[in-house]
Amino acid sequence: MKNIIQKVSDAHFESDGDCETTVEIETPTATFYIQTLDGEYRPSLGCLISTAENGEIDQDDYPEIDIVIKAAEQFAESLLDYDNLIDNPNYYNKDTSPYQRRFENDEVEK
Repeated sequence: MKNIIQKVSDAHFESDGDCETTVEIETPTATFYIQTLDGEYRPSLGCLISTAENGEIDQDDYPEIDIVIKAAEQFAESLLDYDNLIDNPNYYNKDTSPYQRRFENDEVEK
């Protein structure tokens, strides 16, 4: 299976951190909308993944979703303004601290 990330951009939805990721998978093209928080996809904190075609998705139906999530996280990370962020001392990583935000302040994205 061939996975090509065509583009990653800000989805311009109401909440900060929504990324639009367009992926070409073999022949069809799918557009995923991935919510991120503090530059990461955090389903334990309410982040969702949906497609323009099908709405909210079941990740098991998309074997390539890890590639899509990684591209969205890299893009979201590039938007962070580290000069205005305060690290949360209770956060270790998104797997060990699933219910902790990465930064203490709410102003996390440009």
